[in-house]
Amino acid sequence: MSTFLKRLFNVFEVIENGNKITIHGFKASYLYRDFTKWWETSKLVAWMFSDQKQNSLTFEKFFAPDFLYTLGEIKRYRHRWGTDRQYDMLREALLQHTWLRDTVREDMPSILNLDRLKEIGYALLPHQMEFLERYDWVVPRYHLKGYILSAAPGSGKTITCLALASVLESDLVVLIVPKNAVYEVWKKTLDNNMTDKPAYWIASEDKPYKGERYLIAHYEALPKVLEVVRRLKPHKPFVALDESHNLNEIGSLRTQLFVQLCSELNAQHVIWSSGTPLKAMGHEMLPILRTIDPYFTPEAENRFRQIYGRNANRALDILKNRVGLMSFKVPKEVIQKTKPIESEVKVKIPNAHDYTLSTIRNEMFEYIQVRLKFYKANRDLFQRIYDESLDIHAKTLTAAPQKKAFDLYRTYISVIKRGYDPKLHAVEAAYCNTYEKNNIIPSLPKELKEDFRNAKSVVKYVELKVMGEALGNVLGAKRSRCHVDMVPHMGLKDIVMGSAKKTVIFTSYVSVADAIVSHLMTEGLQPQVVYGSTNDNLQAILKKFETDPDCNPLVATYQSLSTAVPLVMANTAVFTNQPFRDYILTQAKSRVDRLGQDQQVYFVSTVLDTGTEPNLSTRSQDILEWSKEQVAAILGNENLALFSAGTDNLYGSTESYSEESLEDLFLESSVW
Repeated sequence: MSTFLKRLFNVFEVIENGNKITIHGFKASYLYRDFTKWWETSKLVAWMFSDQKQNSLTFEKFFAPDFLYTLGEIKRYRHRWGTDRQYDMLREALLQHTWLRDTVREDMPSILNLDRLKEIGYALLPHQMEFLERYDWVVPRYHLKGYILSAAPGSGKTITCLALASVLESDLVVLIVPKNAVYEVWKKTLDNNMTDKPAYWIASEDKPYKGERYLIAHYEALPKVLEVVRRLKPHKPFVALDESHNLNEIGSLRTQLFVQLCSELNAQHVIWSSGTPLKAMGHEMLPILRTIDPYFTPEAENRFRQIYGRNANRALDILKNRVGLMSFKVPKEVIQKTKPIESEVKVKIPNAHDYTLSTIRNEMFEYIQVRLKFYKANRDLFQRIYDESLDIHAKTLTAAPQKKAFDLYRTYISVIKRGYDPKLHAVEAAYCNTYEKNNIIPSLPKELKEDFRNAKSVVKYVELKVMGEALGNVLGAKRSRCHVDMVPHMGLKDIVMGSAKKTVIFTSYVSVADAIVSHLMTEGLQPQVVYGSTNDNLQAILKKFETDPDCNPLVATYQSLSTAVPLVMANTAVFTNQPFRDYILTQAKSRVDRLGQDQQVYFVSTVLDTGTEPNLSTRSQDILEWSKEQVAAILGNENLALFSAGTDNLYGSTESYSEESLEDLFLESSVW
């Protein structure tokens, strides 16, 4: 039948060949126009369809669920050229003649053996059983190799993952978890909540692997786990990633190692488990899709990146629909019927004026002017250091590819120096930054390395360097000092003594944690503290906090204790400052507000009281946005985009932000 007759009678020919699906016999040009108009972007058509002709189109098999969804959504466009009947028939053709036929099958055999639930030491909760049922329905029908368990912190994700591994009859269960969850969560669960204590191997114990069914490892031990699994040939491997939001940057080494682990195991069941699995959906889906969707080929990934780039704001409903197909969500209300009681304590201190925004703005203005003047006066010196370093590095290059890479670096540097634009020159900046770290700095004498680090930032973009210094030496330092000064006036002893159970106190700053511990000890309390330098003793600290009635409160930084560890021995949490990202606060709250909590939960936030005048103790993200505006006003509005890009990913895990870290963050957030 001719193309004309196929179009006339709406006879669609659907061909599924390899990783491609092609549809002939309809006015495809109408569809292209409707898609572009409805989603207000040309990206969708340009990148979803690999071959666009007037009467046919071709797309990767990966995009089949997305195309099916768009055909339903496009009918909402009142001025469309295609008809309802055509789009409905297209949908039906896809469901009949492509792999999507399995998505509507009623007779798909179960992949679970629920009799194996006897391995779990107690009956699962309704939402946990519902997850198993959903997994059994969706995964085989959508040809997936895993799922996203988007369950509220404290909802029993650990036992849910172990139950799934059991009913899948997995002969190897690999558990990749945060360091502080290895013993306090996963080992404890295997010891106490299984019918028979299973054999497990813990990567950090430096013992030989002897065929244990369960492998437990923290993120940093992934290389060691890879060495072990390369020797194995399991029939049904199962992989669970706990607090998976920690491995959602495809460019990070540990994320790449996790993806490699799943690939080398040929894992057919991979669980991405977190209470906050996605914070910015587009780029964070890359590692997930690489591990659980067999149709996510390099070609499909490239097209996915182009549609859902880091700054994409169109067609996100399509991505949200896709995420919904491969995730199971358990809201907090399912497990905690009693809502926490939240309160705010306004703290007055004698030197409160030091931390008002007007005071900080003046200090930032003076600081930036001084630093710009300094770099202008010494620019020749920094240029000389930079040039000398490049000369030394050039002499170490012998092979032609090395010299070619260096020539490209110098070309990109010339582009950046002529007038740096963070959007136009993102690729050039990323290449230069990586080349400097991996090639130039290692080739320099020890005494020249630090000088080069400073000089390169001045030579490339001095404004960015000054922005980083202003963040660290003015804004960052002031914020931590503000909360240190607030500590004696927060009324922490009264909060601790008034709690039915124990109390956990969170801060973003090590200096504040130390100040709280020192203050409470003078008040007669016996606090414990958890941050970077004490993490090696986390087990002992938590055991003492749980078993010693006099040990109270537990003081911790968000980055050390906001995820993974249950703290149901406490029912009160104090937040001395708000972290830069809401998901961090959500995770921290769930340390006490979770399954196993038998008391009313209280959340207390402390803020500096300066009357009607705003200060540094308000919400961190608001302060960050304010600081962007102030620096832009001082350095010129043309630098606002650069400053915004550099600070978009900042959160309160450090006490200062150097120009080097700001440069890294800027490049990371700009290159996708």
